[in-house]
Amino acid sequence: MTYNLIHKLGNIYDTIFYLVRHHRSYGEWADGADEQSSNWWFKLGIYYGTVTFLVFYTPMDVDPYDPMDEYTGLGNGDHL
Repeated sequence: MTYNLIHKLGNIYDTIFYLVRHHRSYGEWADGADEQSSNWWFKLGIYYGTVTFLVFYTPMDVDPYDPMDEYTGLGNGDHL
């Protein structure tokens, strides 16, 4: 879960932003036709499903990054 929170934070933020925005639009569709209401509920499910997917599902091909592989040290003068 920590991997997902760190690597997918931008996508999680965007999804939650649009989820809150979608919740606030409920008053516009509450008195609408059944098709509009069904569409609103469908989108709500998509937003919650996307947040759940982004937070809890890690890709199978995660390649761990080791910053020490690229570190050459201060002794070789690369920092100058």
